[in-house]
Amino acid sequence: MKLGISTSIYRNYSIEEAISRISSHGYEGIELLGSDPHLYPYKPIPGQIDKIKRMTKDHDLEIVAYTPKQLGIPINLCSPLDEIREFTLEYLREGIKIANLLDSPMMVVLPGRTILGQNRITAFNELKRNVKKLCEEAKNYDVKIAVEILPSFESNILNTTDDIAEFFEGMNDENLGLLIDVGCLKVAKISMRDVVEKLKGRVIYVHLNDSDGVNYHLPPGRGVINFRYFVRLLRGIGYEGFLTIELSPQFGMDPDEIAAESMTYAKRLLESA
Repeated sequence: MKLGISTSIYRNYSIEEAISRISSHGYEGIELLGSDPHLYPYKPIPGQIDKIKRMTKDHDLEIVAYTPKQLGIPINLCSPLDEIREFTLEYLREGIKIANLLDSPMMVVLPGRTILGQNRITAFNELKRNVKKLCEEAKNYDVKIAVEILPSFESNILNTTDDIAEFFEGMNDENLGLLIDVGCLKVAKISMRDVVEKLKGRVIYVHLNDSDGVNYHLPPGRGVINFRYFVRLLRGIGYEGFLTIELSPQFGMDPDEIAAESMTYAKRLLESA
């Protein structure tokens, strides 16, 4: 397995500065946050994509995934409003194109959320239908769609192992997979073992962050997660992809110290697990 980090922790830095600093800590890849100033999906700065590709190549970094900003803005694949769902599809289709231009193998998609009074079954079916549309579009660009599971306060549509399994049932797109954020699993009280073993054929990407059971996106080692056990579970299903550190914005005030701490912990983890 390789180690990467999301540029989200460097959101107060230009993408060029972020790439340089991430490389200095020994990471092998980045997950590129699609938000200002890190390549927002709509109308990227002319020449920015080529510059990012040159810089990552010069620093021996892979662009593991592209993640258009989706929380805190009107982006929701299961919204009860037709206009919001259509805008979300349009927005994420632009993200797919950017992932392709970046030579990134995948784009991260969040499930969205229901609102009070919305029929959950209808919302669930809308989510499946719209993710399938994205997969069909992404096939044209050789991009995989990685659906990330979030705690219920961020997304209340896929919150149990059974929910996740039901979502993937009948979704036969070869470019669709599951992103496991281990910190999210802890907060959502979802068993690591259940998800990894029940969805073993679907796991294509992993976020590595810690949790104390309430907060997540903590640096690995600052919470209560048994990472050795988690890594052994991943090895048990043959996962060989990236473990990408994704941290809370609160750590962005001194990202270099936290990025270095997280790398040291993750390297020792892989050596000992």
